[in-house]
Order: sequence, then C-alpha cells, then structure tokens
Amino acid sequence: MIKAAQATDETRTLTESAYRLIRSDILSGLVAPKDKLHISDLSQRHGTSASAIREALSRLVSEGLATMEEQKGFRVAPMSVREFREITDLRVMLETEALRHALALGGDEWESNIVATYYRLARAEERLASGDNESISDWEMRHRDFHDALVGACDSQWLLRLRSSLYDHSRRYRKRSLLGGPLRRDSSVEHQMLQTTALARETEKACALIAQHFLKTYETYRANVEVS
Repeated sequence: MIKAAQATDETRTLTESAYRLIRSDILSGLVAPKDKLHISDLSQRHGTSASAIREALSRLVSEGLATMEEQKGFRVAPMSVREFREITDLRVMLETEALRHALALGGDEWESNIVATYYRLARAEERLASGDNESISDWEMRHRDFHDALVGACDSQWLLRLRSSLYDHSRRYRKRSLLGGPLRRDSSVEHQMLQTTALARETEKACALIAQHFLKTYETYRANVEVS
C-alpha cells in the first residue's frame, strides 16, 4: 500500500516536472507553433515515462497551448493575428478592472513593491536596449513581476487567476515582438509612465496607458507577421 502510494507520488512529480518544462519551451518560443510534440523524444529528453509525457501534454491541450488529433498526436498550438487580438482585448478588459481595484485598495507595501519591481525591470530593459538578446528571459521575468505588482492589491482572486492565464498566452506573441521588426519600440517609457500614474492613483490615466501598452504589443506582432 505504501509502495503504491510512493509510486503514485513519484509519477505525479515526474508528470508535473515534464509539464512545466514543455510548457516553458512553448511559452518561450523554443518550440514553434504547430511543431510536432513527439512523446518518445520528449520522454528521452526529460528522462521520464511516456505516460507522464502524455499526461503533461493533455494538460497543455486543456490550457490551449497544445493540440491533439486522433492518429496524428500532439502539436504546439498555432498562433494567429486574430487570436492575439482576442487575447489582447480580453487582457485589456481584465487588467484595467484589476488595476482599478489595486489603485483603490493599495497601501504602502503595494507602492514599495511597484517601485522595487520597476527598478529591476528598468535595469533589464537597459541590457536589452544595449543589444543583449540573451537577457530576454530575465527581462520576461522582471516584466511579469512589475505588471503583477501593479495589480497586487486587487482583492479578486478569480480576476487575478484569469488575468494570469491570459498573460501566459500572450507571452508567446510578445516574444516575437521583442525580437525586432518594423514597430520595435522602447517600452521602458511606457513602464515608467505606468509606475508614475499608478503611484499617483490616477486611475483613468493608468487604465488608458495599460490598454495602449497591450495594444502596441499586438500591433508590433501583427506588423512582424505581415513582413515575414
């Protein structure tokens, strides 16, 4: 009985590890949209069983990050301008609502976290601006920390949960926007303005800025697709 429970726990651990690693590969763009996800290859690469990989991929299908067809197996979910526009519109809706809550409820700790995460993001943006594309993963982490800090005082857990899911889905698209293109922009100015307006509790201005911020990323992606 104990051995069976231990085996079950070990399987869950292996599945969770595989899930996180494959998910990270998809979100970071390491595997391209529509790429085949071969269970045997992934099993070898991550040193786990085929059943653990299959369960991990099924979870990714339920999240919309992978697809599965009978007799054809698993693939990375496709990307499209239309999908990113839908994701962007929903993000604007949820983010502005979360921001309104945060600006109304935030205290000293919320303010200090915005200042700290903005500082770390600004340093990462300086490295990116210098041409250090190797720092993109570090920028991504600091970028998320800053945006999470902005809405950190929001008291709606469901709102934050849905917001987090959309953030993950937008990450694949934002990665391409970061890697150059006709509308590559200096987002550091936008982040600075977001920090300033949030700390000043300028709710309507902050909401307008966040909407503009998201839409610019969408426009950059769309322009890059059109010239590729």
